[in-house]
Amino acid sequence: MRWQKDARTKFDHLPLVFCRCGVSGEPSTSSTASGPPSPRGEGKGRPFSSPEAKDLLTLFGDLREEPLEREAFAFPAESTGLLPARRKKDSLGDKIQSSLQAFCERKRERKWFGVIILGIESSCDETAAAVVEDGRKVLSSVIASQVEEHKLYGGVVPEIASRRHSEAIAGVVRQALADSGKPLSQIDAVAVTYAPGLIGALLVGVNFAKGLALSAGLPLIPVHHLRGHIASNYLTSPELEPPFLCLVVSGGHSHIIEVKSYTQLRVLGKTRDDAAGEAFDKAARAMGIPYPGGVEMDRIAEAGNDRAYQLPRPRVDGAPLDFSFSGLKTAVINLLHNAGQKGTEVNLPDLCASYRRAVVDCLTENFLKAAEQTGTQKLVAAGGVSANRLLRRNLQELCAKSGRKLYVPELSLCGDNAAMIASQGYYEYLAGNTAGMELNACAQRSIE
Repeated sequence: MRWQKDARTKFDHLPLVFCRCGVSGEPSTSSTASGPPSPRGEGKGRPFSSPEAKDLLTLFGDLREEPLEREAFAFPAESTGLLPARRKKDSLGDKIQSSLQAFCERKRERKWFGVIILGIESSCDETAAAVVEDGRKVLSSVIASQVEEHKLYGGVVPEIASRRHSEAIAGVVRQALADSGKPLSQIDAVAVTYAPGLIGALLVGVNFAKGLALSAGLPLIPVHHLRGHIASNYLTSPELEPPFLCLVVSGGHSHIIEVKSYTQLRVLGKTRDDAAGEAFDKAARAMGIPYPGGVEMDRIAEAGNDRAYQLPRPRVDGAPLDFSFSGLKTAVINLLHNAGQKGTEVNLPDLCASYRRAVVDCLTENFLKAAEQTGTQKLVAAGGVSANRLLRRNLQELCAKSGRKLYVPELSLCGDNAAMIASQGYYEYLAGNTAGMELNACAQRSIE
């Protein structure tokens, strides 16, 4: 069979354990036994006991003398397992899994350098794939953006985003591999954004990555989207290493994060309502600025007076490092409504500049406060809002005054991209944080 032949070839590189099968030494008479086992265990009554299946399992040792029957799922051999496999008979299975994990640990120890990761990102409205070497060198990066289509609706429509991901992902991954000059056989692992984000969009990327990893016999690495944004700074500043303090600001997130190591992080502060990027976009819509409003507002604000309108700087009682932007957004909406009722004209550049300054003041004040509390000398900004001109200028000035070092990603890496996912995936891979076919997408998940 073609599938079994391909599978034997893949086992020479990185073995897989195909569960939900029974090997009894006797050919199966079932008409359904010729296909590959179901990754998630569907088709409960289907046997997988063909001679070819037994040949695959004998690659791990002589299993002909002892039947193997167990109920679980397919998973890459070096998976640490986000969920434990369930087995009817686990003595032999444990021996196999133990030997495979040891094999993969030795492989990781031998290959700390020259590790090539394929990253896949589909958490919102960009379908992206990239190939990165050793977490720092970008070999290729391809992004298929949906911005022009979502402009018609004034924001991202989740259902449309999911459909466009499904249409684009295969071609984007193929192009990323071609641009990198690395065929799939030279890829060491597949990293994919699994949380947080739009659930339908995430599922497209996760399921594609699972299928690709399983068919190619590669480890599957789940990557948290915000960890990926932090890792974009590793690509811009190769000298940057933890520990450091990071301000992650995007359309859906505003966090102050203490990065203790590449895979150990602690949230010090976060938004209680709207994220900074969301606050920019919603206020821009109220001002009549087309989507994506935050980017356009930043451009318009450069020509305005940021002290023309007095706007509040909200704070959270009892949580000095947390953010709250809903009150600030409401203040702008009320200002616009009052001006419309009185028939007075609003100076758009001045209002944009004043609103931008209020948001940036909140971000920088809490960020510097966290730096003082932790004594951190290395400060990092990440996420789509880190491209904001005023935020970059103010952080640079504040760090220069306090003697701290500031790191910001290059503009092309501020938004969603797969290079940052592949970069963080490299460090997750070295830490052994791999997953199996049970991996699922999560709309919300803590970065910790």
